[in-house]
Amino acid sequence: MTDAAATGSASTGVSASPEASRKAAAASPPSRSSAPPGRPVRISETTASVGLDAQPSRANAQKLALAAKLDRFAEGRSRARYTDISGALLLASEYLRETRAGQKSIVIFSDMKEELPRGSRRDLAPGELAGIHVTALNVKRLAADNLDPAAYRSRLGEWGTRLARAGAASWKVVLDPEELAEQFARE
Repeated sequence: MTDAAATGSASTGVSASPEASRKAAAASPPSRSSAPPGRPVRISETTASVGLDAQPSRANAQKLALAAKLDRFAEGRSRARYTDISGALLLASEYLRETRAGQKSIVIFSDMKEELPRGSRRDLAPGELAGIHVTALNVKRLAADNLDPAAYRSRLGEWGTRLARAGAASWKVVLDPEELAEQFARE
């Protein structure tokens, strides 16, 4: 959810838990004082974003403000009834297409097991994620994954296939948040 470069990039994080996001946003509403004027850190039910200033020192301050808000979000303990990862990806990709960002990234905080309400369907169309780097951060293993680690690897592999079909520029699973910062620095 932080960003790759200080040249006007945009980054969107996806949380598969709308209730947790809502509580995080309510606990710390977006504030223009936490980012340089004109480009506030924004957190909604499913996304967090910041448009980065071209000046590196301002962009760094914006990244730090976003990181602080994400830290508060991560401290939340609520759980959603359903996990609509595809819907969140659709929402985030739509937002990113509307930006003028040179680098587009989506960071997902989830166990990557999608659970939709009965009757719901989400399809990622070819090209839906064109040019967007997708990273899953600290994917939690389910209890069943401990019994069958192949299920965990299979679930992540299936997401990789789905995202590639939708045109994602890259798909990566990162366990260490420090590695995520390094990844963005390389992109």
